[in-house]
Amino acid sequence: MTGLGLPRKRVHAQTQKTQRRIWVEKAGAGEFDRDQEAADLLGAYEARIAALERLVGQQTLEIEFLKKAQKLARSRTSAASSATTVPPGSPSNGGAR
Repeated sequence: MTGLGLPRKRVHAQTQKTQRRIWVEKAGAGEFDRDQEAADLLGAYEARIAALERLVGQQTLEIEFLKKAQKLARSRTSAASSATTVPPGSPSNGGAR
């Protein structure tokens, strides 16, 4: 027995009947269609977010690659400009004989 003096089975049956009625009313009003639309929209948003996250990852890798390439190019340029080169066949200043 429940606090209202009704048998549990009867209360449970009434609850199920009420829930079923609410479900039928919602289905008739198209509320589940809106829920499905919202779920579809959410899925589309999640797919778009995943695509954007992949794009950000690719761009991050490209930026890192370009930074390393720039650093390497700078180090080669500075090394080449600091090295003293004498064209072949140039006369020396008399230092080495």
